[in-house]
Amino acid sequence: MSSKNDINSNNFGFALTILKLLAEKPLRKTELENLLRDRDVSCEDLRQKITRVIRRLKDCGFEIRSAPNRPYELIESSFPVILAEEQRQALTMAAHFLADMGFSAQASQIYRIGNISKASQSSSVTVDFHPPADGERKPTR
Repeated sequence: MSSKNDINSNNFGFALTILKLLAEKPLRKTELENLLRDRDVSCEDLRQKITRVIRRLKDCGFEIRSAPNRPYELIESSFPVILAEEQRQALTMAAHFLADMGFSAQASQIYRIGNISKASQSSSVTVDFHPPADGERKPTR
C-alpha cells in the first residue's frame, strides 16, 4: 500500500502529515489544504477534516495556535521522541554544553525533548565559555 493511500484511509497518518507540515512553518488553512491536495489527499470535506484534526491534536496535548484569519502555528509538540542510548547521551552532552555556556533555556528544551531525567543531567564535562560583553573591545592587529 502506498503512503498516499495511507494518508487518505488513515486518520492517524492524516494527523501526522498535518503535524509535519506545521512543524516546518505556520500555515493558513487554505495553504494547508493546498499542500494536502498536492500530496493527493482526497476528501470531500477537507477543510472540515483539517479543523476536526487540529481540534483533536490540541486535545491530545499539541499546542497549536489558531485564530480566525491567522495561520495554524505549532507551538509545542508533545509527540514522544524515541532515542537510542547513544542518541540520548549525545543530546545530554549537548544540553550540558549549552547550560554551561549560559543557554539554560535551550538546554532545558533539549532535556524536555529527549525526556532526559534529572539523574542523567549531571555532567563531568565543563565548558569555559565567556562571550565578549557589550562594549568590550576586540583585539586589533
